[in-house]
Amino acid sequence: MAGKFKLIVKDYADLPVEIRKADIIIVATGPKTYPFKSLIHTENPLLVLDLSIPKNVDDNVLDLPNVTRIHIDELSKITDKTLAERIKEVPKAEKIIIEVIDEFNDWLQTRAFAPTVQALKQMMEKLEQQALAQQQKKHPQLKTKEATLLSQHLIQKITNRVAKHMRNSDNTSESLKTIQNLFNLPSK
Repeated sequence: MAGKFKLIVKDYADLPVEIRKADIIIVATGPKTYPFKSLIHTENPLLVLDLSIPKNVDDNVLDLPNVTRIHIDELSKITDKTLAERIKEVPKAEKIIIEVIDEFNDWLQTRAFAPTVQALKQMMEKLEQQALAQQQKKHPQLKTKEATLLSQHLIQKITNRVAKHMRNSDNTSESLKTIQNLFNLPSK
């Protein structure tokens, strides 16, 4: 265990000196009685984790200042409490997951009609170019740049409305077919 967690291991004979230097002591021994309290002389906070079964660090260490003892049974209780708190949070997590799934499905639905909206926009831009070319012949004084800006603005407004309608539609596939048929667009 010491190698796995890069811990420093000291000789058992050095135990009294090392306890005085420690911030945390992990006890996992078998003797039923050990003069542990007599070894603790510290001004600093000390955490004693007793992993022994049965408990091997006597309650009397709690009489010492700055000493906290936690037995494995207490850790189990903390784990149980933490687990219970996490279980209470499961409905909130499920709600978040459902919201994310709904958002994803909405996005996925927009991907279904995006090619149709793009085809509609391209068709309208083609009509725009034809109309501007005809009007330029009839009215040579027509300012093409301003007319193009205006028509592009209208095309964007129309395609945005179509996309919004599709997003808000209860039956996207039916709306998609209607728009494809209305404007003679390819179905994708």
